Order: sequence, then C-alpha cells, then structure tokens
Amino acid sequence: MKRRPGKRAARAAPGPSGRPGPSGARGGAGGRRPKRTPEGKQGVQAVQKKQRQQRAQSSEAETTSLSSKVVKVTAGQRAKWQPLSKNTREQLESMMHWLITSLQYETTQNNNEAEKHLNCLRKRLVKHFETLKVPVEKVSSLKNVHKMLAEEKEKSVSLEEGLAKLQEEINKVSSTADLHEGNIQHLQNKIHKLKCQLATEKATANELIQTNGSGDLGLPDVAQYRLTAPILQDELLKVRNQEGLLNDINTIQESEEMKTLFAFLEQYVEMGYLTRNRAAISNVLWAMRIVPDSFQVYGAVLNINRGNPFRKEVVVDSWPEFKAVITRRQRTAESDDLDHFTNAYAVFYKDQQAYQALLENPETVNWEQVFQIQGLQDGLYDASQAVASSKLVDVKQSCFQMVIHPDPDTLPEVKLPLVPPPKLASLDVSHASLLNSTWSRGGSEQCRKYLANLISCFPSTCVLDEGGCPIAWGLTDQFATMIHGYTLPEHRRKGYNRLIATVLAKKLHSQGFPAQGNVLEDNVPSVTLLKSMNAQFLPCQFVRLIHTPFGFVNTSRL
Repeated sequence: MKRRPGKRAARAAPGPSGRPGPSGARGGAGGRRPKRTPEGKQGVQAVQKKQRQQRAQSSEAETTSLSSKVVKVTAGQRAKWQPLSKNTREQLESMMHWLITSLQYETTQNNNEAEKHLNCLRKRLVKHFETLKVPVEKVSSLKNVHKMLAEEKEKSVSLEEGLAKLQEEINKVSSTADLHEGNIQHLQNKIHKLKCQLATEKATANELIQTNGSGDLGLPDVAQYRLTAPILQDELLKVRNQEGLLNDINTIQESEEMKTLFAFLEQYVEMGYLTRNRAAISNVLWAMRIVPDSFQVYGAVLNINRGNPFRKEVVVDSWPEFKAVITRRQRTAESDDLDHFTNAYAVFYKDQQAYQALLENPETVNWEQVFQIQGLQDGLYDASQAVASSKLVDVKQSCFQMVIHPDPDTLPEVKLPLVPPPKLASLDVSHASLLNSTWSRGGSEQCRKYLANLISCFPSTCVLDEGGCPIAWGLTDQFATMIHGYTLPEHRRKGYNRLIATVLAKKLHSQGFPAQGNVLEDNVPSVTLLKSMNAQFLPCQFVRLIHTPFGFVNTSRL
C-alpha cells in the first residue's frame, strides 16, 4: 500500500528485545515521534468519524431488527393467553409443595441452608402462580388433571369402603371360628368324659366277670340274701341289726333304679356276655360297691364303720327310699368355727330339690361357722348358692379331676436305683408342721391340727432321709381320699412321687378302702404320672365348696 499524504508513517518492526527499532514510530535519530502537519491531523479525524458513523448505523439497524421481532411475537400471542383459575393454581401449589417437601426429605434433612433456599423458592413459586398465564389450549389439560385427581380420590374412598367391609367379614369369620373352636373343645371334653366312663365300666366288668370256655359268666349259685362283695361284706356284717339291713337291701333291689340296671344287664345277657342268674347279677351289682358319684360319702361311711375316728355321722332326707345323703361331724364333737377342714360335709343326692331342702335345714348344716362341702355332682354349687344368698354366706368353688385306681394290686413294684435305697415309713404327728408349711391349702393353725388328726387316724406313707425327716409323703383324709402328695424340691426327679402313690394305693386297697384321689387338670406332671400308672379319670368332677359367713370373711384362712 502506498503511503497517503498526511498519514502517519508506519511503525518499524520491533527489535529482538520487543522495543521499536531505530526506524520506529518515534523515528529520528533521538527516538522521538515526528510532529504531524495540520493536513495529516484533519485526515485522520475524518477517517475516525466515518468509522464511528458506520458502527452507530450498524448497531441501530441491529437493535431495530430485534425490537421488531419481539413486538411481532408479543403482538401475535398476547390475545390468546389468559390467567389460571383458582382451582388450578391451588393444584399447582399443592403439587409444588409436595415436590419441594419430597426433595427436602430426601436430600436436605440435615442441610439447613438448602432447606431455606427451597422454602424461598416455594414462596416465589406460590406468588408466581397468582399471576401466571397459560395458553388457552393448555387450560383443558390442567382441568383434566383436576378431574383425574377427583377420580383417584373417588377410587381411594371406594377402596377404603371395600377394606372396611372386608375387615367386617374377617371379624365375623373370626368370631364364628372362635365359636366353633369353643364347641369343638366342649365336644372334646364330653368325649373325654365318655371315654373315662367307658374305661371305668370296662375295668369294673373285667374285674367282676370271670369267663369260662364258653364265654358265659361263671358265678356261683348264691342265695338271694347272701352278700358276696369282698369289701362290703366285712363292713356290713359288723352291723348288729343284720336282719334289718337285709330288709333294706331287698328294698333297694326292688327300687326303680335297680330295675333299670337289671334291664340294662339283661341286654348283655341276650348278647351272651352274662348269665341269666338274676340273684347272681344282684350280688355282682353289690360287688360294684357304689356308684362313682357317691365315692366321698362311701369313704366317710367306711371310716364310720372302722371305729369312726373322726366322729362322723350320716343324715338322710327319708328312709328307706332316700333321695339325699349328707355325712357330717357329730354335733357333740369339739369344733372350731374357723376350721373348715374339720367342719366338712360329704354329700350325694338323686334329687337336687331334696338335697337343697336338706341343706336349708339348720338342724342338718351349721351355717353359723366356716365349713366345706365335698361331692362329685354338678348341681352342688347351684344348691349352695341358692341357700347361702339368704343366709349371708359367701361360697367359693374349686374343681378337680377325680381319679381312681381300680385294682392297685396290679401296679408293679417301684424299685428306685438309689444308694442307699429309700426308707419307707408312716407319717408321725410331729411331721404335721412340715406338711402344713408345704401344702397349698395350709399355713394356718387349724390346718396344722387337722393334718395331725389325719396322720393319727388314717393310712399314710413317707420317705425318710438319713436324719429321719420326711422328704416325700402322701396321706388320707376323713373321706378315704388320698391327699397332699408332695416331694421336697431338692429331692425331686428321683421317682419318689410314683413310689408314694403306689405304696399308699396298695395300703388303702389292702385295708378295704378305695384308692381314690383328685388332681388339677393343669397339673401336667401329676396327670402324666397318674396316666402312666393306668389310673382312671372319672367323668365326674370333684367339687369343694368353702362356705364363709360374712362375719368371718376377713378373719378366716381359706
């Protein structure tokens, strides 16, 4: 390019050090810039002015172009936008609130600063929703969201109602199942009682029936008035008025109950199991001793005939056709009004109304003292409660499972592998305090005296340690019932309970007493032991009723 007149001379190229060379802009031998002429200055100013004008025109054109575009877009769309409805704004606010809350929960639980920013963002969004405008074609979509939310809400309500109905059905099915379970348990109890009754009858039949080769019952031809029962014969022959006793027996044989039993046995005769000798069958029935429901009365009568050490007596509603029997302590015997152990009654009835009438009679039962009633019939509690309510007496009931050993002689001998072997003996009166402290019903002075009287009057057995102290024992009460079988805790799991039960049952049986007892149904160790000894659980329950006049409620130990 040629240098124009008036223009500044071009700068020389820099030297190696980066500074202008000798012929640079500040030319001259001294390195100073040469002075410009007036004509050169005017030319430069003209060029710079022209460049500024070009830049200004270019910027103005560009700005005008952008403004026209914005105006065009705004003008084309402004008329088609409208504000959101209140429901839509509330829905958007709810959705944003839920979204921000979720983000807060997931990512900023422990970050306070982020939480503050999100809260500010939420406030700004809520404020923005108030003035937010959307295209018309998008409003319908937002309305659809509201409709979908309403549908989902209806579905949720419908599902909740369905769940409530399902829960009601489940509750009905559960209650029905509980009812069926109760019925099943009731039927199982009935089956158990029937099995026990069947086992008792079968054992009794096996004991009484001696079959010959033809299968008929081989009974001796005995006279009509002869008693062949091995236990009752010795007891009844001790009665002085034997002729009157035989007359009573004949009366019983002709009673309706006996006729019913004869009819039952005649069915077995037709089946070939029994002989048709009616007199022999009569003696077999007497050999059965007594019906199971009267075991308590039967044991008391046995003790009366054995010298009556506990000073008992028998009361009936009528004779000879009696309907209720009560054994009680003699009125002339010494008594303690708080000693319900000694003030004990054993009862048996064939008519509950007759028994209740006998119970109401103050000449029969002393309602002014604490006493107990024992029996094996279901109506005892109802009868006592009916009478006690009018006499201001409290009644408490305890129920146990009745157990008997039909033939203790068949029980095997118990041999314990202990060194030294167990030392067996009868209990002594001096042991009464130990028995009183370990018995679940003990702890009172009345109980200690009662246990001492039982030890001195009735059969008992125990295992003694090397010092002569009992470590396991069992004894018998005034109703010929085995009670208080116990082993000290430090001597358990050695077989002492089986040994005591076997020895005491054999001892009672050898003296003509029934081997009977009672046990709580939930006492699993004792129930298991008795079952292993082939004991029979009777269908009837042993019931003990403690009667306490209101004046003694706070002073008696029951």
